[in-house]
Amino acid sequence: MKSRVIGLGVVVIAALAMTAAEVSSPTKMTVEIMRGPAWGRLRTAAPALFAGTVPGRGGAMRAAPPTTWFVTTPLESLGAPTFFDAMDKQDPLYILSVEASSSQKVSSEIPGMLDYHLAPKDVEAIKAKLTASHAERIVAYRVPSLGADEAENKKIFEFARNLSVVTIVVDNAPSSLAPIDKLANEYGINVALAKPADPQALLKAVEGLSNKIGACLDTASLMEQGIKPVDAVATLKDRIVAVRLHDRSSLGKKGHNVTLGKGSAGISDFLFAMYKAGVKPSFVSVEPTGSGDPVADLAKSFDGFDAAFQPVAADRVGEIARTTPIRGPERLSEKDRAGVIAAVPTEAPAKPKKARKLLVLDLQVAYGGHGSIPAANLALELWGKKTGAFTTEFSNDLDNLKYPKIKDYDAIFLNNNVGQVFVDPQVRAGMLRYVKEGGGIAGYHGMPHASADWAAFSDMIGARLGSHRTPEEKATLKFDDPKSPLTAAFGGKEPVWSDEFYRFTTPPYSRANVHVLLSFDVNKTDMHQKPDCLICEREDNDVPVAWIRSYGKGRVFYTSIGHLPALFESPEMAKFLLSAVQFVLGDLEADTTPSGKMAAAK
Repeated sequence: MKSRVIGLGVVVIAALAMTAAEVSSPTKMTVEIMRGPAWGRLRTAAPALFAGTVPGRGGAMRAAPPTTWFVTTPLESLGAPTFFDAMDKQDPLYILSVEASSSQKVSSEIPGMLDYHLAPKDVEAIKAKLTASHAERIVAYRVPSLGADEAENKKIFEFARNLSVVTIVVDNAPSSLAPIDKLANEYGINVALAKPADPQALLKAVEGLSNKIGACLDTASLMEQGIKPVDAVATLKDRIVAVRLHDRSSLGKKGHNVTLGKGSAGISDFLFAMYKAGVKPSFVSVEPTGSGDPVADLAKSFDGFDAAFQPVAADRVGEIARTTPIRGPERLSEKDRAGVIAAVPTEAPAKPKKARKLLVLDLQVAYGGHGSIPAANLALELWGKKTGAFTTEFSNDLDNLKYPKIKDYDAIFLNNNVGQVFVDPQVRAGMLRYVKEGGGIAGYHGMPHASADWAAFSDMIGARLGSHRTPEEKATLKFDDPKSPLTAAFGGKEPVWSDEFYRFTTPPYSRANVHVLLSFDVNKTDMHQKPDCLICEREDNDVPVAWIRSYGKGRVFYTSIGHLPALFESPEMAKFLLSAVQFVLGDLEADTTPSGKMAAAK
C-alpha cells in the first residue's frame, strides 16, 4: 500500500451547505484520498467538507451524491492511446474521479470505442477496471453531440447510467434541448453544454428547462471572449453544471494557457464566487496546460488549485468552527462519566507559577470524532478545578488561534482533532508563532491527522498521519525516560494498555526530533496481533506512544493513545496526562533532549 501526504485541495463541496451537526455526524462522512505522495488530495464523497484520516485507498469509500464537487482531469489529456492506458497513467496522481470520452478506444484487448456499441461483457470489463483502479465512478463522459435521434440519445444515456456517470458533457447540442432535458431527468444524469460558450447565449438556450441541464463553463473560453470567469458566475449562477479550469496569460485571443494560478483568470476569486453563490457544479476539471509532460504539468496545476481553493476552505471551516459546540459530558455513558470522575487526581504534580489558562478545541472536519472526546473535555475541566492547576476555556472558534488573541492562553489542548481544521493562513501563522515564542500545545491520538497537508504543523508536533491495527491492541509499555516527571505518574510500574496505537513509519517522526517517554516493550508485546497491517511495520520495531519536545521556546506533548474514553478513566493515565498539561503550560520542567541524541551520547 502506498503512503501519502494529505493536501488541502480538497473537496467538497456538497458540504458547503452542511450544518455543524452534520460535521460531527459519522453517518454523514465518507472520505477518499484523491491524490498521493507528493501532494495528496482528499475529496469527501458525502455532505462533508474536508477530511484527513484515511491512511490508504481502502476503507470508507461509497458512492457520492450528484451534488458533490468531484475534482478530476480529462483522461484524454494524458496522452495515452486507450482508456485503460490513461487510467493507469492517472493512477500515480491519485485522482479517483474519472473523466472519460466516447472518442477513446477502450483498450488493446477491447478495440471498440467507449460508447454504447460495446458488448455487455466489455462494459463489465470497464467496471472491473474502475474497481481495480480504486476509481469510484466516471463523473464526466464527453460526447461530440446529442442529436435529434431520440433512440440514439437514449442509448447514450442508458450506457452512461450503466457506468454510473454523473454528467454527460456535450460539445454540440441540438437547437431544441427539451428532449435532452427530458432524458436527463428520466435517467438522473446531468447534461453540461460546452456550447454556446457565451454565458448570455447559454442562458437563452436553456430557458424554461430544468437545472439538470446547463453550462460546462470553460474558463479559458471565457477569457478568450474577454470575459472574466468571476463575472460569469453572477450571470449563470446555478446553471453552471460543470467547470473546466484553465488559466491564461491575459484576456482576449492573444493570451495563452499557463499553469493554474499563474495567469490572469483569477481562479481563486472564481471559486470563492461560486462558493458564496451556492453553486454546486457536478465536477471541476483541472487540466494540464498542454506543454511538456502532461502528468508533471498537471501536478503543477493541481498545486495551483490547492492555493486557489484555500480562501474557500478557510471561510467554510471558520464558519463551521464558530457554530460547532464543544462535546459535553452528556455524550458519555453513565459508566464512562463515573470513570472519569473517579480518576481525577487529587493534586497537581507541580505548583503553578502563576494563574494558568488552557484553551481546548475538539473541532472535527468531515469526521465523526472519537468517543474519547467528551471524556477528555470532562476530565480537563475537573482536573483544573480539583487541583487548581489551571482554568479551562472550551471553544472551537478558530479566531482564538490567531495572533495576538492566542497569547491570552498559556497552552492549547487539541482534543483528538481530525480533518482539515487549520486551513486559515492567519490561524497557521498564529499557532506557529505562539509555540515558537514560548507557548505550549498538547494533544493525543488523532492530532497528527489534523491538517496533515500543513507540513510545519506536522514537524512541530513530530508526526503526520499514522496507521494502526485494532482499537483493542494490547501492549506492554516501557519507560524510555524513567526519570521524567511525566512518567513518574506510573510509580515505576510498566503500564499494560489496550488501545488503537498509531504507528509512524514515515517522516517527520524520528527519535532525532522528539524525546520519547513511552513506547512498546517489544519483548513483552505481541508485535503481530491481528488484523495484519503492512503499513504499520518499521524495521526497527519502534512504536512510540508518548513524547515531548521543545519547539523554539515552546513545549509540545503528544500521545498516540486515546481512541476510547478509557484513557481518562485510568488514575495513572490521568496523572500522566495532567503532568503533560502542566508541562505545556510551563509549570512542570522536563528534559526534552531528543531521544536519538541521548542514545548517541551514551
